[in-house]
This record gives sequence, structure tokens and C-alpha cells, in this order.
Amino acid sequence: MNARATVFYMYVRLAVPALILTGIIFGLYQYTTASPLAPAPDIGPTEVTIDPTISTLTIDDARARILGLWRSTSDEKTIHDFRADGTLNSASTWILFSNDTDSPIRVPLEEGTVYLGINAETATEEFAKIVAVTDTALDIIYLSDGRAEHFTRAE
Repeated sequence: MNARATVFYMYVRLAVPALILTGIIFGLYQYTTASPLAPAPDIGPTEVTIDPTISTLTIDDARARILGLWRSTSDEKTIHDFRADGTLNSASTWILFSNDTDSPIRVPLEEGTVYLGINAETATEEFAKIVAVTDTALDIIYLSDGRAEHFTRAE
């Protein structure tokens, strides 16, 4: 072996263990200084205020209240225009259903609860439980992921 190869081999034999040891020390430092009880990041409001009249909400009441423009409070660009002919934003359709009506989904539905189904041309169907619908607020929970969304009446 020539002198250059011998020097290179020595450096490699010393550098590799030194790098591994440095990585272990750094990892241990990160592990011991990380707080396991760090507060969760604030992702905005996710609580839904439940309307006490929801227990008496019928599909006809929900249909009368849901018609019109609604703006999401979590994303102001999201506006839903529920029209009386069953169209939503002119490219989608919407329906209301409950356990007393023909359901488009085959999962157990809560007694006395009204559900919203949205069929968009560019996406799959979405289903949501209507938690509250008043003249000024619409609160839903998506059945697919449990995500709550709050809308206010847009004019």
C-alpha cells in the first residue's frame, strides 16, 4: 500500500467512529432536552356549539334553514350555496337524510339526527352529521374523519 492510501485509511478508521459517536451524543442530547409534555400547537377552533333545538330538528326544518349562502369560519374562501333544487355551488348536489328515510350510506345512524350528503363532480361523496342549523349558523361533523366545521350565513 502506498503512503497516501495508508493515510486515507487511517483517517477513515478514525473519522467513522467519531461521526457515529457524535451522532449518538447529539441524539441523546435531543432526547433528554425534549419536553414530553409540550403543548399541542394551536390549530384553531374545533369545538362545535350544540343547538338545544337539534333534538326537534326534522328534515323539513333543516331544509328550510340550510338554503342559501354559508361561509366557513375556518376557511373564508369556502362558501356553500345550498339551492332549493338540490344543487350546491352549481356543480354539486346535496341531500338531507336520517335513519327514518332512505339513507345513501350503510352505517348506523343516530335516532333523531339529520345528515347531509354532498356529491361533488370533482370529488367523492361526503357525508356529515348536522349538529346545529339556525338562521345564522351551521355546524356539521364529517363522518369520514370526524372533522367539525362551522359556517355562518353569508349575504
